[in-house]
Order: sequence, then structure tokens, then C-alpha cells
Amino acid sequence: MSYFDAVHWRESDLDRLAEYNFNLIRVFLDWQNRGFFDEAGNLTKSEELLALVRAANDRGIVVDVTITGYSEIPRDRAVQAAVRTLRNEPNMIFDLQNEHNLGGEAALSHSDIRQLYFIAKAENARAIIFTSNYAAWMRGNTLNPDVLTQEVKTGIDVVAPHFTRNSRWYSDTGNRAAQTKEHLRSINSNRPVYVQEDHRNGWRGGEFTKEQFLQAAQEAKANGAAGWVFHTDAGFSLIDREFFAELDATERQVIQELGSAISNSTAYNTPSD
Repeated sequence: MSYFDAVHWRESDLDRLAEYNFNLIRVFLDWQNRGFFDEAGNLTKSEELLALVRAANDRGIVVDVTITGYSEIPRDRAVQAAVRTLRNEPNMIFDLQNEHNLGGEAALSHSDIRQLYFIAKAENARAIIFTSNYAAWMRGNTLNPDVLTQEVKTGIDVVAPHFTRNSRWYSDTGNRAAQTKEHLRSINSNRPVYVQEDHRNGWRGGEFTKEQFLQAAQEAKANGAAGWVFHTDAGFSLIDREFFAELDATERQVIQELGSAISNSTAYNTPSD
């Protein structure tokens, strides 16, 4: 589940997510300008962050920490501070930069990502470190193998695509995940594929049904994705109201049924090679 505004997290939100069998939340540490950081990239709200991570762990929930988005804080300092602070927490994965290939001058090259990867690993060699990528190796349903290979060469432990948002995204998810998995196998680099930010209601006027969201998640699982995030805008601001109060009617239906739909869906069969 997307749960971006984690500075304003609530135990009641985590309780209900656990009740519905969600086992991962995705948060931004620099959401809405700086979030948990000061302007120099120092983690100034470390106790609040640790409280969130530990509360999630108590409920069987992994925390996907997106360290930086599009803010101008020093990324090397932010990465070092985040991984160091959370190095002893068992339920962590780290996204170095949201959609590193976007943002104009804020975009990060593969060389930049490789440098940040090693900064993170110096703080915790066991940490799962990656970066998310918007549509760079998969334009529509067409794979660009060279771009995916370059992404992997940064050293990242997981590939985290934000696939193209078109009108048929929900029925394309499986094909896109399968092509990504196949290319990774072909270069002997079968990293997990984490479908991190599929389409959502309200983005550029898009409105989708419960069945379409469930189909996307089921196709991701059936084609070998290691994870799939239900993306909504409900967590964009949690200052005034709890997460569940921000959901629309379709999103509430998806939340109630997604856990059982995934549990009962077809499992991926790993190829013999």
C-alpha cells in the first residue's frame, strides 16, 4: 500500500492494514519538501521513524522506505542517515530515489545510483537497496533490454518498475513483469521484480474498477513479481484525517478483497533453468 506521508502515521491505520492482510507499506522520508529530514539531509525525526517501523514490524508489515523523491536535500547524506538509523530493523527495504530517471535536473544517472548504492551498503551490507524507475525499460509493452541491463549494473538488489500508465495497464501488468523476469534470467541476474506503483484512481482522470485492480495484482503474482503495491492518493496527506477516510468507494472494496484474491490466485512456477 502507498502510505507516503509517514510523518503523520497512525497506529489505527496499521491495525486495519494488518487486519486486511497487507504486509508492506511504501513511505517517503522527504515527502512534502523535507519530511523526516532537515535541509542538510540529516534525519531529524529518527525516533518518530523508528516508532513507525517497529509498529509495522509488530504487525508483520515490511516498510519500503523511499529515501528521496524530488526534494533538494543532499542525497548522499540522506541515504547514509536513513540506512544507518534503520540498520537494526528487520523489516526494511530501501528505495534510494523515487523514479530516478525523472525530475529534470533532479534525475539521477546510473552512475549516481551506483554511488548511492555503495554508500548505503557501507552502512548496512545486508540491507536490500534499490531504486525505482518510471517506464525506462518498458515503454508500453515493449522491452528495451539494454536499459534494463544498465539498471541492473548499478548493483541494485531489486528492480522496481513503475510501468506505463495506459488505459489497459491492469491487463498488461503480467506481460510486463514476465518480459522483465525473462530478460533478467537471460543475463544471469534474476533479481526480484517489485511492481511498485501501478495506476491509481484520480491520476489524470483515470477511474478503474475493483476487478481491474485485483486483476493487476493477480497477474503480477502469476508472472513472478515479488511484490505489488496498491497505489492510491489516500496517503499523500495524513495531517487531518486517517488513511482509510481518504479512500474512495472502489479502493475500500479492493482493500477488503485483495488479500484473499492474492492468496487464491495462481502461483508463479519458476522455470527449471
